Amino acid sequence: MDREVRKLRDELSFKLAEKWYNGFHFAPETKVMLDAIASTQGNISGRVRLNLRQGCVTILGRKALHPKTCLYNAELASMDSSLSDAGAGAWSFNPQDSEGFIKILSMRIRLWSAQQKAAQQGKQS
Repeated sequence: MDREVRKLRDELSFKLAEKWYNGFHFAPETKVMLDAIASTQGNISGRVRLNLRQGCVTILGRKALHPKTCLYNAELASMDSSLSDAGAGAWSFNPQDSEGFIKILSMRIRLWSAQQKAAQQGKQS
């Protein structure tokens, strides 16, 4: 499950809890939300060990049943991935790919910094 699907599932989970709290379990919108959440769980498999005690839940461990199909892959997460050697060059990390992304995300911070410098120079004049 990727980040955007997880965010949507989490948003729907809160809305679904609200519907159940208000007694709308059999409402059509509840069925739509249940179906959407169920569709996000199709590729998820694994085991989770929990400790349930006095109203508290503690996660003791997680294990994927099919590690090869997991979204997280340690090879992909590595910046010096050996996957490029295995013919999967499209998945290897190239730092130049991040250049424009970093400039776009930092634009508001650079603008704020320029405004702060201009304000400081205005005070000194």
